[in-house]
Amino acid sequence: MSVTMLVSALAGPKLSTLLAPKRVVQIGVAALVVAALGLLATIDVELDRGAFALALAVFGVGAGLLASQLGNVIMSSVEPSRTNEAGGLQGTAQNLGASVGTALIGAVLLSDLTGGLVSRVEKDALLAVAVLAFLSFALTRNLPGRTRDQAADISGAASAPSG
Repeated sequence: MSVTMLVSALAGPKLSTLLAPKRVVQIGVAALVVAALGLLATIDVELDRGAFALALAVFGVGAGLLASQLGNVIMSSVEPSRTNEAGGLQGTAQNLGASVGTALIGAVLLSDLTGGLVSRVEKDALLAVAVLAFLSFALTRNLPGRTRDQAADISGAASAPSG
């Protein structure tokens, strides 16, 4: 992806001499859509390295074309006296988009990992009843880290029949 992004970013200005910068951006967005669909198609238990690499390469082409032309398109759409404001807004929007995107993907991954861990622990027949009882006890009471002896005492108490 990085290589194709670099090559297409360098080729973008040359391509904009043949096509309008707006068209180059449209080609870049189309490449990103195709790449996203290609990446979605590669989601499977086993990674198809060839299809995944091709999708990433196409993604790099799209991102490179966009990177090379967005500043040009934005600056050419405002009057010369307002280019400072337009450049500032472009930078702010890029930083905001990167921050929000990172936060969203982090939240999605964390919630998925947490849910997956809990469901797999609950379904694992190899875990002893005492371990499950201890995990349930610790998670519901938000216990800080304990030593092995303390954990054994707690798990023994949790698994002991109430009397």
